Amino acid sequence: MRHLMAGFCLGLSLVTLPALVRAEPGRWTSGWGQGTSEFFVDDHRGNRLYISCDGYENPGRMWVTLNGRSYGFQERYSFDLIINGQRVESPDNAFSRLGSALFNQAWDLLRQARTIRVLTHDGKEAAFPVKGVAKALPARSSKNYPCARF
Repeated sequence: MRHLMAGFCLGLSLVTLPALVRAEPGRWTSGWGQGTSEFFVDDHRGNRLYISCDGYENPGRMWVTLNGRSYGFQERYSFDLIINGQRVESPDNAFSRLGSALFNQAWDLLRQARTIRVLTHDGKEAAFPVKGVAKALPARSSKNYPCARF
């Protein structure tokens, strides 16, 4: 019984281990949990750009957190992404044809990013790192692209 309980505890700790892993600030990270693919980057000041999607109900959502305040999907204020100098307005959800087009444009530009800036609709601005973004975000033409198509 003691060995069985020790094995159970070890197995449980291995299952929960990925949830304890944190993103490396300054590098794009991808992960999967509870049926959702997640892609995000943290800067060195506690700000985060976060993308989530699945292949079924969620064609894609984006959020940004600046100084503890969230912007984007279902938040009071949205944001624009400025990637390599090209502005994508309100790419935070892909639940309409226009939203999907903006989300897809942002995704494609992010994969090629040399610079990423966020401008919120209440006037806040931040720059985000690009290290590892092409590796973290699969091409939309790839079988590994996890977002549903609208």
